[in-house]
Amino acid sequence: MKIAMSSGHGKHIRGARGSPVPPELDEVDEARVVVEEVAEKLRSAGVECVTFHDDTSHDQSTNLATIVDWHNRQARDLDCSVHFNAFDSSAHGAEVLYVSQQTLAATISSAIADAGPFTNRGAKYRSDLYFLNNTDKPAVLIETCFCDHTGDSNNYHQNLDAICEAIAESMSGREVPELPVEPPPESVELPIGRNRVEITSVVRGDVSTYVNGTLVRGHEPCDHAVEYNVTLHGDVILVVNGEEFHNNIT
Repeated sequence: MKIAMSSGHGKHIRGARGSPVPPELDEVDEARVVVEEVAEKLRSAGVECVTFHDDTSHDQSTNLATIVDWHNRQARDLDCSVHFNAFDSSAHGAEVLYVSQQTLAATISSAIADAGPFTNRGAKYRSDLYFLNNTDKPAVLIETCFCDHTGDSNNYHQNLDAICEAIAESMSGREVPELPVEPPPESVELPIGRNRVEITSVVRGDVSTYVNGTLVRGHEPCDHAVEYNVTLHGDVILVVNGEEFHNNIT
């Protein structure tokens, strides 16, 4: 399965925008975020996905044609355009627009609403949209939520990852695998007196030395060598003129 995704509008053809932003949303900026996050999750689930953002158009008709032309040049099974809705600052919720893909649109809308959580406005038939009428593969247009509604915007910010996962899974029918949990780094406790760091510096002039982020000065009589006895437990990081050294744990 291969999906082609694009963000609505463009760099120079701005879409809707809440007021103020933040906490409300800018449609163009956030649509690009969603497209790339969803694409990454699709790929992790074994679904090929290509993405597009229009950075060149300067008028609406060119913008629409540029996006659709890009989609129609791709070898793919499904087209998806990501947008954010706006109306009167009180309307809210997620919806997915379609011409032929009613069942898929309803599935995606429900998944986004659950993840938001948003009001589920459902699948909406639209026969007047250039994108849906002119892509030559099955297509859906996602209205993620209302960018001029503060509640929707807050939910979006708080649940972005879950929303993108919901779009990826509902659109592809595949489960996005969980990211592996990185084990915490092992901590080493050293007895007092065993975490001594000795560094001989051959830097001429002033020596800037930091131990665990704290500036430490050497002995004035030392010409080019600075020696410290560091009485800290665990790892000691010493930075001399930007070069990092760790204590030798034996």
